[in-house]
This record gives sequence, C-alpha cells and structure tokens, in this order.
Amino acid sequence: MRTAKLALQLFALFSASLPPAAMAQGVFDGWRYTTEAVGARDADRVGWIDQHGAATELFVAQGPDYRPERVSASQANDGVPIEALSISADGRWLAWDRGGVGDAPGRGQLGDRGVWLLPPEGPPCRLAEGGRPALSPDGTRVAWISGGRLMTAPLRTDCEAMRAAAAEVATGGIVAPVWSPDGRALAFEAPIGRARRIGLWSVAGGVRWIDHQGQLDVAPSWSPDGTQLAFLRIDPSNDAIANQFDEDPPAPFTVMQAAVTELTPRPVWRSHGADGFARQWRSRITAPLMWLDDHRLALLSEHEGWQHVYALPVTGAPLTDLTPGRCEVDYADLMSEGRLVVSDNCTGMDRRRLVRIDSRTSAAVSLTPDDGVAVQPMAFDHGRRLIWRQASSQLQTVGILAGDRVLSPEPPPPDPVPAVREESVQLTATDGVVTNAQVFHPPGPGPHPALIFLHGGPQRQTFAAAAPSAFYSRFGWLDRALAARGYVVMQLNYRSGTGQGRDFRRIRGVARNGAGEDLDVLAARAWLAGRSSEVDATRIGLWGDSWGGWLTALALARHSDLFRAGVVISGVYDLSETSFGPGLDPAARALARSSSAAGWIDQWRSPVLIVHGARDNTVPYSQALEMEAALRRRGRDVDLLGFPREGHALQLEQDWEEMFDRAARFLDRTLRP
Repeated sequence: MRTAKLALQLFALFSASLPPAAMAQGVFDGWRYTTEAVGARDADRVGWIDQHGAATELFVAQGPDYRPERVSASQANDGVPIEALSISADGRWLAWDRGGVGDAPGRGQLGDRGVWLLPPEGPPCRLAEGGRPALSPDGTRVAWISGGRLMTAPLRTDCEAMRAAAAEVATGGIVAPVWSPDGRALAFEAPIGRARRIGLWSVAGGVRWIDHQGQLDVAPSWSPDGTQLAFLRIDPSNDAIANQFDEDPPAPFTVMQAAVTELTPRPVWRSHGADGFARQWRSRITAPLMWLDDHRLALLSEHEGWQHVYALPVTGAPLTDLTPGRCEVDYADLMSEGRLVVSDNCTGMDRRRLVRIDSRTSAAVSLTPDDGVAVQPMAFDHGRRLIWRQASSQLQTVGILAGDRVLSPEPPPPDPVPAVREESVQLTATDGVVTNAQVFHPPGPGPHPALIFLHGGPQRQTFAAAAPSAFYSRFGWLDRALAARGYVVMQLNYRSGTGQGRDFRRIRGVARNGAGEDLDVLAARAWLAGRSSEVDATRIGLWGDSWGGWLTALALARHSDLFRAGVVISGVYDLSETSFGPGLDPAARALARSSSAAGWIDQWRSPVLIVHGARDNTVPYSQALEMEAALRRRGRDVDLLGFPREGHALQLEQDWEEMFDRAARFLDRTLRP
C-alpha cells in the first residue's frame, strides 16, 4: 500500500514536467479497482476482489473493524482474473473462479483455472474445471457450471474428498443457478431451441421442469419461505431476425409465479407492450425479480421509460413505483424489515448514489454522497449492514455501512493527476438528441489539442469517476493521463448507450441502420471547437474501443476535414460483413456499409492507429487487416498494432501499457503542433 501511495505522489508531482514518452511508461502505477464485493447473509463478514497493478487479489474482512486479509492472488500479468465471488451464509466458506472473460489460449497456467474454495481452516484449493460457483445457504454444498453442465459437491475440508463426491445434476447449456433459502434445491435456466426453460433440482433427487410454452423463461427467484418461484417470461418472436438484426429488439414480457410443489406457472403481471428483452436487465449482480416478502415482489422494469424498482403483489394488485423520476436504477438488494437499497443516477446521469427505501411507505434516505459513483450494494449480517463498491477519482474501492458508520477498509490513495479538472456537460445534436459527456481539462493555458473518447457496447456509458467495470476504469484512467499530458479529453455517452432511459437506448437510425451516433460525435466536436481559448479546433482527434472503435473509424472516414487523427481499438470496419450482416436484405446491407468506414474509404485522409487482438472472437482480426490494407492502397498514414495473445478486450497489463505508449506517441505526432 505504501509503495502504491508513493508512486501516486511521485506521479502527481512530476507528471506536468515529464516528457511525453516518459509519461507513457508505468501509466497504471497505483491503479486499483474493486471488481466484486460480497457479504455473508447471517454473519458480519465480507469479501472483495481487487485488480491491483498487474495482478488480481482476493480479500476477506471480519467486523467490526473489517481489516483486510489477503487470501489469494493471481500471478502478475497472466491475464486470468479471479471473479464470480460467493460467500456462505455463515461467512465461513468462500468460492470463486479463475478464468472467465479474461480467459484465452496461451494465458496463465491451465491447472490454475476453474472453481476454487477457501475452507474455514486451511489454504485455498482448486475444486474442479468450470466457473460461477454458488455456495448453498445452509453451508453444506457448492454448485457451479462446467461446459454447460450443472455440478454440485458437498462442502468438506478435504478437497480430494469433495472432488470425489462431485456430481453432474443437469446438462444442456445450464446457466444462472440459484439456491433455495434452505439450501436444499437449485433453480436454473436451460436453452431449448430458441426458447429457454427453468429447471428445479432437489438434493432429494431428480430434476423437474416448468413448461416454457415456447417462451424465454429467465431469472428464477425463490420466495423467502422457499415454497414459490417467480420468473420472467419473454416472447422470443420479436428477435433480431424479425427486426432486421436490431441490436436491442423489444418484446412483451410477463412476471410468472409457480408453487414449487406443482410447478404450474400463472401470470402475475404483463408489460404494457414490447417493453422487455435482455438489454433491459444488464447486471448479473442484480436479479430483475426479488421477493420483498412471501406476498410481494420487487421488479426492475423500464416499461415506463426508465428502469425503476416496483413493488408487485403476487395477487395481481397494481404496481407501486418505489423509485419515481426521470432517472434509472441499475443495482438493488434487499435489507431487513422490507427495505431496499438501490443505486440510482437521479443526481446526475454519470453519477451513482445509494438510497435506502421502505418498500411499504416509499420513504427514501440517501446513504452516499450525491456526486460520487457507488454501485453493487449487497446486504449482509441479517440485512442490517451493507457493502458496496465506490469510486474516488478513477479508483474503485469498498464501502461498508455498519449501523450509522460508513467505513472504507481500503481508503483510496491520492489522485495521481490532481491538476486535471473534471466537468460534466450536456450536448445537443442537430436532430435534437441530448447526450451526456465528461470533460477532463488539462492544467496550463491553451489552446490545447483535444480528444473525444468513445466507449464500446453500445449499451455502456462513461462516468464522472471510475466506471463500474475495471475495463472502462482503465480507459478513464488513461483519459485523465492524457489530460495531464496536455489534451482536453471528452468522454462522450452517445445515443444507444445506457443511463439515459429506454428511448435513448432504443433510438432508431443507429449503428447499421444509419449511424445516427455520428451526429453526437459532431455535437461533441462543435462543443470543443467552441472553446477557442482552451481548444485548438484544428487539432481535434478521436479514440474509441469496440463499438466506439467502429464509430471512431466512421467519423475519421466521413469527416477527415474535422478530425485530425484517431486511434481505433477492436473496431469494426464494415458492418455489412460482420455478425448478422450477410443475412440482411440488399437495402439493409447497403445501408450497413454506408454506416461504416468501409463505405467512405475513398475520402478517409486522417492518420489512424489501429489496435486489435489477434484472438478477437467478437470483432474478427480480419476487420483490422482489411481497414489497414484499404488505407495503405490509398497511400494513407496508417499503423497497425496487433496483440497475438489478446481477445476483444485487452487483459494483460503489459499490453495496456504498450497500447497507451503507442497511442500517446501517435497522438503527439499527429495532434501536437
């Protein structure tokens, strides 16, 4: 900890005077990010996972002082993170997996990947291949997913004995296992053709299924007494094919309820129209359905335009909106005595605060400051205490509410770039669409070169402080480093992103259907160019990742007269050749190409650095090669940085460092006088 603080202090003292090449080296010194935080249901004990430097570390802490104790760590720079943390109800067991989204051939040690357990006494042990472990509430078993199979094993201090007793209880693409309150049964989802059904496995033996009736049955939730299941039933007919490959196809959905003894479901509440589908429920941390008590559900829904939490009686009585307003809830959990705690953006689209709500009276109390970013609240110790992730500057740490005290087991180190000033702004495109952005202002007099950062997704957003994902926290850290380097940097939350309501996310004419996001990029440039005392309008560039990489390439091609240079990371060159592109009808495919850089390649003159992972299964590496080749044939200034071991999202610390070093030197060459 002292080493990290010293590194941050040195960075803050000398960043303004370092030459550009020196600043790129060690840019992540002191960066730390809490990826997950959990608390025991019936005990005053918590755990959390930090990415710190090039490694991932797992900590536990016991109340009342919550002093961190490190129990596991990944090998530095192996690109195989620790994740999917689970804690037993009594706090005596921890489970996690190594691998997950960061897994790729050639990374880490194969023998280290899989499900891991920390018993009450003794060192951690590797249980089996697979991931997403879930410890039973009664402290007797662990369940996990391995190759689409649902596995369970009894908890024993002897790891070999657990391996020997492990058994497959269901197979066929199983996901999302959820234990019953007494730990004697598991509910889960399984695909069946284009539909999805919910199964129920009991320790007593056997699997039973709920009749899905050709629908998508998802998100099973147990009542507190364990006698009922609630779930969502979504109509799959309005899928991507029917909508000419709409990125976010709307569909009707129904809240269903079934007695566990019969598994014959009945509808409790139906959405007003085509109000659902996967994009609405974005977090695997927060379930869209939770039981407030044995007779009422908490439903996350955006059927009225913004994702709110509603109290829904299973008798079919009217809904009660517990979080009204033109703002959204994205995380929620249950506390004791019918209280909810939610994370909302009601104090600013790029902010998140925690609010405690009485589910019967709707009385609300703010628990965290209005201008911060606090996410993923989880109740523990019989619902009396809370743990959450909170951001300071571009760092993510842990917060704990114990009684009336707010504690931070890991106080954030100093801001590495205190001279950089942050500002939240609103922008209006020429078609009237309003977007949100953050601007990082550099120290010293202008005019400065400027950069617009474009996030991926597109169902993502950037934040005033650290984003609720380590991946975008790193980009936020780099944006601030570029500001310290002398750039005005704007993080743009363009249309079709999250945080600004259903209509904003589902706006028409975007992506392959016309690239309306380009209008938001132009509005961002106009805002920057209008600050003539601070920004040199002739030296404005772009950089973006994934969906933002596609948009960066498109803007560079369409508007080489406006954007001096750009960096395209994991970006799409031609939307008519990726994903569903070949299945589009001729008119739609032509529109997709004109909504891509490929459709404007002849007028693309701005220099570009292309960054791409050779193992990318989301956007094929061939897209980067095609973009580079097309520009080279036309004699353009283009460079390609490929990472042989990386997939779609960079994982290895040294690759992040190299990417930033190359990008910073490229931007200095093309945007500085």
